[in-house]
Amino acid sequence: MTAIEIDPSEQLIRLPRERRRPRLGNHPFDTAASPDPTLARQLDLDGDVVSYVGSPRMERRLINARGFVPTPEAVVDLMVASLFAARPPTEDSRVLDPGCGPGAFIDGIVRWCRRHRAPIPRITGIELDRGRADHAATRFRANETIEIVRRDFLMTSRDRFDYIIGNPPYVSIYSFSEAEKAAYRAEYATARGRFDLYLLFFEQALRLLQPNGRLVFITPEKFLYVKTAEPLRRILARLALREVRLVDEETFGSLVTYPAITTVDNALPFGHTKIVLRDHTTREIQFPDDGASALPLLNGHTARNDGPTLDDVCRRVSCGVGLDGSRGMLLRRHPSRAVSRP
Repeated sequence: MTAIEIDPSEQLIRLPRERRRPRLGNHPFDTAASPDPTLARQLDLDGDVVSYVGSPRMERRLINARGFVPTPEAVVDLMVASLFAARPPTEDSRVLDPGCGPGAFIDGIVRWCRRHRAPIPRITGIELDRGRADHAATRFRANETIEIVRRDFLMTSRDRFDYIIGNPPYVSIYSFSEAEKAAYRAEYATARGRFDLYLLFFEQALRLLQPNGRLVFITPEKFLYVKTAEPLRRILARLALREVRLVDEETFGSLVTYPAITTVDNALPFGHTKIVLRDHTTREIQFPDDGASALPLLNGHTARNDGPTLDDVCRRVSCGVGLDGSRGMLLRRHPSRAVSRP
């Protein structure tokens, strides 16, 4: 099997030709060369430590790269189990892995099917990076039910899938040009405020999900409560949001993302959403239908409020402060505003 390459001219989002830096997402490398698989390294990208596999000479090319983070096998297996829970695939089922990279989730699906003696469904992996797309195509070339398509997942598509699983790229708005921001905002309801690329992947994947289809994504948990993710919460509230599982903060090593695994069916809401906390306790919540933050509900509060409390703030320190990318922030203490202590 070989990778299918889509003509870039067919993409919905067209960027100025003078911008020669690599597109961001699940594809940090700006050449077709595959990294040296013998050396595992970590690189600090403006404060974000990203695990990757590559040779020292790749460091220069990775300086401006973000978004691709390999998913550990144990997490893959957990997510595939959620994907097929109580509804195993058939040989005619269609499964999508957007931003498939070298094929961790595809391999996990094949592993699950063999373990449960189930037929391997028709699997499509989408990957924009040429090196990883070719690697995945070579890896699965013996299986005729698997295809690897090299293209931008966020381009318009008429395909529909019964199952979608993946680890979308985490790329902040400050990594995009003004042209990129405008193009995304014109196409996606979730491209609002200081949006992140994984929000757009979420929206696009839900568009491509068949009625009664199921999606399982691992993303930062902050979509549950930050203002920027309000449009996504409105979309999820209209669907059967089955479970949100908060997984170990060190799932991706030194890259701290406070990850969450979300399972949602393309069906009408059926009531409560199961929340699995990091201490393995569970809660049942009624997901807000107006896009409001779910943080109070995650913390066990039943009454709605207008925002986070001091208790909420004290429990969590954000992974970073959103600035304009060029200036710092200085807070001055005014003597007349000193707070007296009891």
